[in-house]
Amino acid sequence: MSTLHDDSATEVRAAVEEAGRLVLAESVSRWWKQFPEVRVRRNLVRDRPVEHLLDLAADAQLVVVGTRGRGGFVGMDIGSTGTALLHKTPCPLLMVRQPGGECVGE
Repeated sequence: MSTLHDDSATEVRAAVEEAGRLVLAESVSRWWKQFPEVRVRRNLVRDRPVEHLLDLAADAQLVVVGTRGRGGFVGMDIGSTGTALLHKTPCPLLMVRQPGGECVGE
């Protein structure tokens, strides 16, 4: 979404943001039901995620991120976001792949 700078893209941006909110809510809803005592913050941003995640990590007990395993090289399991967080996160970091190790989105 960071490439949408034009004022005419306002409707497209709003639709994409709403779709993102729905995907995010659906992705975590079953886990919220199973573990209601776990506090989760949902943040949808239009930028590279690392800086936003690092800002949130300052007050976090744990940062959990997914990894798609689609780095620039075969066998590269951690992408640029995971690598940056691994080196800079001030709290424990959990990187999760789908069961069986399949890459998300493939």
